[in-house]
Amino acid sequence: MVKLLISILFTLYFINSIYSQYVSPLRINYYVNDNITIVTNSTKYYFTKWSLLRHVGERDDVRLVLDWTCNLNSTNKEERICTTSIVGKMAQLYGEDWYCNAVSGSNGQTYSNHLPDQLYPFPIIYNYTKPSTRGSIITVCGEYLRFGTGNPFNIDHVTVNMTDRDQFYTDNFDCHNIRFDFPSGCGTVVFNLNEHIPTFNTNIQYLNPKINNSTITFNFDENNIEQQLSKIQLNGDNFCNDVSLVNVTIGNELINTFDMISVDHGEIQFNFNSTKQLYTENIPITISAGGTPTLDKFYIPFGPIITSINSVPITTGGIVTINGQRLKLPSSSSSSSSSSSSSSSSSSKSLTIDESNKYKIKIGNQDCKYIKSTINELICNLPNGTGENLPISIIINGISNSKSSITFTYGIPIIESYKINGNIIRLFGSSFGETNKTSVLINGVILKTPLDLGNIVQVLNNETILTFKLPGNNVNANISIKTPNSKQSNVIQLETKLFVQSISSPKTIGSINPLQFYFINSTNENSIPQITIYNNNNNNNNKNSSIITIESNTKSKPNSTSFDDSLSYQFQFPRGCGKKVIQVEVGNQIVNSSFSYSPPITMYCNRSEVDSMVMNCFGDNFGDIGSSDQMKNNDEDDDYEDNTIITFSNQIISTISLNDTMFSFKLKESFYKSNLHIKVCGIDSLTDYEIKLDSLLKSITMLDKFNTSGGYILINGDYLSLDNIIPSFKCSADNNTYSSNDCKLINGTEIKCLVSSAGCGSSNKTCSLYLNGIEQIDKKVQIFYHSPFVLNFTTTTTTIKTNTTSTDTTTTSINNNNDDIKETISQKTTTSTTTTTTTTMETNKNNIMSSTTFKRIPIYKSKGGQVLIYGGNFYDPIESVTIGGIKCINPIFIDYEKLSCNLLPSTTTITTAASSSSLDNLFYVNVTVGGQSGGGFIFKYDNEETNENENINNSDGGDDNDHKRLRWLVPAIIIPIVFVIGGLSVLAFIFKKKLPCFSKNSNDLKNK
Repeated sequence: MVKLLISILFTLYFINSIYSQYVSPLRINYYVNDNITIVTNSTKYYFTKWSLLRHVGERDDVRLVLDWTCNLNSTNKEERICTTSIVGKMAQLYGEDWYCNAVSGSNGQTYSNHLPDQLYPFPIIYNYTKPSTRGSIITVCGEYLRFGTGNPFNIDHVTVNMTDRDQFYTDNFDCHNIRFDFPSGCGTVVFNLNEHIPTFNTNIQYLNPKINNSTITFNFDENNIEQQLSKIQLNGDNFCNDVSLVNVTIGNELINTFDMISVDHGEIQFNFNSTKQLYTENIPITISAGGTPTLDKFYIPFGPIITSINSVPITTGGIVTINGQRLKLPSSSSSSSSSSSSSSSSSSKSLTIDESNKYKIKIGNQDCKYIKSTINELICNLPNGTGENLPISIIINGISNSKSSITFTYGIPIIESYKINGNIIRLFGSSFGETNKTSVLINGVILKTPLDLGNIVQVLNNETILTFKLPGNNVNANISIKTPNSKQSNVIQLETKLFVQSISSPKTIGSINPLQFYFINSTNENSIPQITIYNNNNNNNNKNSSIITIESNTKSKPNSTSFDDSLSYQFQFPRGCGKKVIQVEVGNQIVNSSFSYSPPITMYCNRSEVDSMVMNCFGDNFGDIGSSDQMKNNDEDDDYEDNTIITFSNQIISTISLNDTMFSFKLKESFYKSNLHIKVCGIDSLTDYEIKLDSLLKSITMLDKFNTSGGYILINGDYLSLDNIIPSFKCSADNNTYSSNDCKLINGTEIKCLVSSAGCGSSNKTCSLYLNGIEQIDKKVQIFYHSPFVLNFTTTTTTIKTNTTSTDTTTTSINNNNDDIKETISQKTTTSTTTTTTTTMETNKNNIMSSTTFKRIPIYKSKGGQVLIYGGNFYDPIESVTIGGIKCINPIFIDYEKLSCNLLPSTTTITTAASSSSLDNLFYVNVTVGGQSGGGFIFKYDNEETNENENINNSDGGDDNDHKRLRWLVPAIIIPIVFVIGGLSVLAFIFKKKLPCFSKNSNDLKNK
């Protein structure tokens, strides 16, 4: 028993050692319709035979045997290369098991076993039919699709059955088009093609969802104003039945999962908050099932909703502003009609007749003429009239508003709300009257407004907004308005707060400046204000802020001399810069405010008398990196030196010295004439100072070889600028001048200019530089051009047009796969070796529709023909063109990327590697321009068999009769002549043979 166990263990160990030697090849490559190549270690096992099996019952049915040819690698003796051909065997490559034979490279020992899973060829999927989300039969097309035991196809370990499994064990099985009974699902799933090899998988996408019809039910609250959730139902197919995988989008609004009511393959119900819809329009609805979207769209109408309306005067009528939701069409609905409006027209008159007709507004029995609208506001012009609680109707592009409880009444001003910004009061409401005619009442007293100081009452936005300045001594005042028609509004009480503003900016060196105080409570009028300045511009909650507290120099309540009744207090501001956040305290009133130090200003700049490469600039408020700022602590704000940023010639410059009124910096060669801009602690100079530098020219060079259409030249120097020099170029041969319009300043040392001087080859062309029209004698550059290259070719087609007098030429081409080509051109090409006919419709410049028929002219090796070649760096004249070593005569330059020529017939077979590529039967096209050549394997002849068929099909009856007469005429004349000549030749030969004998006999007779 022990011996048996040891024997079994030894056998398993031996088999495992053999198995481990060949199952891990160094490399393996599968090629469709070609070879399979495996590279192994020369001392390890290598394959001699693969047998593909299909199991029928308990027997193995060997369907395909692949024999391997193995040889040592000629360049690496440690490797063995084995190949087997699968040409013509692709249709047999399916089965449930591979069985392999192997031999050891070290001792010749053989071994047979199952082929390891990791050596199976990876499946190649070409296409497939999409399954229904309910589940359906699909077809998967490709190569290496069916390998492995049992039924290996699955989705997330759920088996997917082949529908043609009964054909699998026969030769009728189509292994390239396998049909599957696909389960229910949606979106894109991972389809595993072998249960033993997880990596053998592909993505399968289910059919796109399709909407057939939809319904929507709107719901309103009890006041019929605010919309509540609406219920929408969609019917169709392929919706999926998993709510977590279904997304519904209305316009740009994605429906949340918790709003979904039910989801099934053919029906979806969900809630939608229609108040989110901003415009009156038919809104598209789309569905995404598992990430797969609908291809069609359905639309639901969302109409306008009214929430409020202002009043207008009874006697004159006026502008009515309706507030609500969806009071405007989306821009796409009206862009086509408004695009033709004159750009000089005002916004209120820019509407076309078609657009204005899309808005119908009626108040009571009066039509309100549409003016303009936004999503929440619609403005129209209502005639004079009377009435109270009149109904409002809005129809936008045929979609009407829902029933509303909002009504209209003529002539009543209403203050609805207000905003306070400092001492500026803004009232919101309706029927506010007119600017400077409507009065503001403060605590029942009409506000007196000195118009010459700009303190006026303004009525804006069609009487819906009124603004005015509240005097600084009016704390928590009662406000109402009185319109020109003596209608007085309701009264509202303002809640004022302490407001402080800076009306002048201190210098960076520090100075005394005032602050204006508004709305100081009476209990705090005798308090001395103090301010706390925060250095880092943050609020006072930041404990790390550098702060300084300053008490006002004004020790008692000042007399107000300002028209706005504000109080002015003086403060000694310390050295600093930028915008500062401050906290102001007066008695028990505290408010946050801010002020800004004065912006930097440059008066003038000049070069230093000591060093001409140093520029000195003078002005004010530059800051000072050398002084101690009172606003910073020793442990904080270490970056104060970087508070002053000076920009010149698009560069941030470093200063040699800097103080509040002067700074110096070193000039660089890359500088050029430009503005000097200064920013101190985030505050920019209000005006920039221009520094002019004289340009210094050094040299000109080519950026790279020119294309045949031209190229770039670089101008090198110091302080270069296109403002003070105007470069241009004049080139020999063409003698054209190329202006500075195509020049671009890179920096102060480089200017890049496009010179469209066409040429080719290693020409003797030189280009001279002109500055401001004056030739720079020593500034010339010799021009060299790139060699030509080819990308693809086309054969010409004949074109027949109807209703036009022109004849066009279209092309059919073959792409070049030359990896050395670095440039591409926008040319769509297709491969074709047969004559095709296509009919298209097109419109010429006179808008005449025409029908065009294209008939391709093939090129045969025995006949040649016209060829159109695409590439680059072509030039006129084209010196020569050869295709596969055959001349293409009469080359014609079309443009820098196209040429044509006439290919001569070929009477020889071209097989040299220099002229043809055996892999794809492509021939080398060589183009010579200006002594330089370039080309590639791009040309392919048409099949000669097609030529013979076309010659037969294209010949007419008259030609056939002529050919027949010619074929009979030649034999009738030549054959008799041949027989006569042959007969005479035979007689002459016989006579010549007999003549010696005759002569000898005669001599014998004479002797006797």
